[in-house]
Amino acid sequence: MQVLDRGRPVARLTGLADASGSTGDHHRQGLIRAGILRPGTAAASTVLDQEPLELSSDLRRAVDEDRDDRR
Repeated sequence: MQVLDRGRPVARLTGLADASGSTGDHHRQGLIRAGILRPGTAAASTVLDQEPLELSSDLRRAVDEDRDDRR
């Protein structure tokens, strides 16, 4: 899954895998124990099948103002 900021890719969310390409279940469990990762409670498809959220104009304005402050 790609994360976009104003239509430009800024991050990519992928599954965990180690250098050998095998699943990162051991690593995942360590992240959960450390409190860094919270395991999902439903299949990812339940989120991916939903329509994108519509932002209110107030929230959109606040995000735009925050971005303007960083320039």
